[in-house]
Amino acid sequence: MSDSAQQAKAQKRACDEACKRVLSERGIMAHILKACTEEFKDCALQDIAKRYIQGEPSISCMAVDPEAIAPRIESEQTEDKSGAERTVYYDIRFHAVAPVDGKFIQLIINLEA
Repeated sequence: MSDSAQQAKAQKRACDEACKRVLSERGIMAHILKACTEEFKDCALQDIAKRYIQGEPSISCMAVDPEAIAPRIESEQTEDKSGAERTVYYDIRFHAVAPVDGKFIQLIINLEA
């Protein structure tokens, strides 16, 4: 691979990592949850950011299971070694707790940059 191709690849990787860091900010994640999920549409952004987003997001370290066909996540698998493909990782993965009918449920949210 030429030096310019290696530099372009390194720049793309750096840009991707910067994008993931921005998207993993609680305020940004709160906007995404409010705009994109039914559970959070009526919640205040500050409540989403401070009360409902739990823990710290994992960035590029949780593996994706490409063969999952279940309509919901059954477990939190950490690595995928299926077939001849390499392991694929979630860009950003975090936990959020959403109020539903006065009860709390746990959601696993996957953001892809």
